[in-house]
Formats: sequence, C-alpha cells, structure tokens
Amino acid sequence: FFLALSEANLTDTFDSRRLVELEIVRKAAQKATAEDMDDLNGMLLAHEKVLSDPVAFRMLDSRFHARLSATAGNMVLERIAYGLYNMGLDVRRRATQDLSLIRRSLGEHTTIVRSIESHDPVKAVAAMSLHLDHIESSTRRVIEEDRATLEVSAPRQTTGRIGTGHRRR
Repeated sequence: FFLALSEANLTDTFDSRRLVELEIVRKAAQKATAEDMDDLNGMLLAHEKVLSDPVAFRMLDSRFHARLSATAGNMVLERIAYGLYNMGLDVRRRATQDLSLIRRSLGEHTTIVRSIESHDPVKAVAAMSLHLDHIESSTRRVIEEDRATLEVSAPRQTTGRIGTGHRRR
C-alpha cells in the first residue's frame, strides 16, 4: 500500500503504528534469541557513533525497526510496519535534523532493547509506546511548521471579482 503522511491522516497513521509496533515488540520480547539480542545491541553501539549524523541515524533507525519486526517473527506485521514506517520519511528527515531528538531516540531504543532482552513484553510495549508518542509529537511539530510557513508565504486573496477568467458574450 502507499499513502503519504499528511496532517489529515497523522493520528490514524500513528494509531496504526501503535497497533502494529506494540504487537511487534510484545512478540519480540517473547521470542528474542541470543543472535537477535547481539544484533540489537550492536545497533545500539552503532547508534552511539551517529549522534551528530542525521543521515546515518535515519539509516540505522530504519534497520533497528526492521530488526525488531524480524525478531517478532511475523512476516505480515513486518510488511505492514515497513509500510507505515516509510509513510512519513520525508517529514522524519526534517525532524531528525534536531540532534536532541537523535539522542532521545537512542535512550528510547536502549530501553526497548533492554525490555526485550529481559523477555518482558509489558515493559517492551510501554517503552515502544513512549517512543511512538515522541515520534508522533516531533512529526506533528514539523507538519505544523510546514503549514505555518505555507500560510505566511501564500498570497492573500482579494475580495474583488476582477480577473475571474469569465468572459461576457
């Protein structure tokens, strides 16, 4: 499926991400193997090295979310999560220019991984829920900034009827 993220569907998009990604981390906490944990912990170490590189962060973030999906072991959830994650990439590119957001994501990713590592689905769901709340908030902020910029730069409409494009015959 393909939809573009917009102000009109932002809430629906994140409601859908919650349905899918909370189930993913719940399953991941139940099924994670030592190999899964090695991969996820390796991503956390890599994440620490890209705190000032938004492009590298976005690449790693995508891999991190994909690895969570693979760990859950449900191909349908994995494909749906991939589609939902990619809906907002154009907006997320702008949001992740804020380096404090990258640092916060590392902390949240670490909490998610530790919860999965301890095979605690309740904590994993709570950690992912908080992470998605923060992603939604920063995404909403960028969309609202875009709207405000458009409103300021849009030409004002006149109330007259001059130049309506209709000819009298």
